[in-house]
Amino acid sequence: MNFFNLLKFKSFAYCSIALVILFFSSCAGTKNLFTNKPVRGQKQIAKEELPPPDFKLLFIKSPKFSYYDYALLRIQDDAIYIELFKLGQNIGNISIFDTKICFMNDCAPKWPSAKEFFGKVAYANLFDDILLGKDIFDGKGKMVGEGNAIIQRFQQSGQIIYYERKQGHILFQNLSTGVTISLDDYVDPSKQYEKK
Repeated sequence: MNFFNLLKFKSFAYCSIALVILFFSSCAGTKNLFTNKPVRGQKQIAKEELPPPDFKLLFIKSPKFSYYDYALLRIQDDAIYIELFKLGQNIGNISIFDTKICFMNDCAPKWPSAKEFFGKVAYANLFDDILLGKDIFDGKGKMVGEGNAIIQRFQQSGQIIYYERKQGHILFQNLSTGVTISLDDYVDPSKQYEKK
């Protein structure tokens, strides 16, 4: 092999490597091109735009579902997303939208879901109001308790309801049926004595 043939071969090899690198780098940002939606209609969300999830300790007790473990709570685009864990592993999600509630990918309209979960003391947005720490039943029985906790204790449809909320803690209890939702901020045991 003479000098010119060797020079041509090396030039060809370098050009080939450069083309392969260029090809792969140009395809790196095309993952959204292979969907059934036009690119201009897709919403591009940067990781910085997503609100950070709140790490919570969640307790749910109802005739249909019981849960006690850690959960990630995220509120985004007028929807509530709860990621459920068991022994550190994700076991599913609860998603609450304007008109429906999805539990483990099974979705149902809000009003029947709330009625099935809470019983006859329910309305469509009761889940939302509890998880967001808002007044329930138009503030019925509302008073201020110890430590500036907002408490609602009242009777509705023959059942006694207790609802308490303060910074880092929400508790809903139907004292007649035992249906309970408790949501507390998770405090890392190794950091619980650190000053804020």
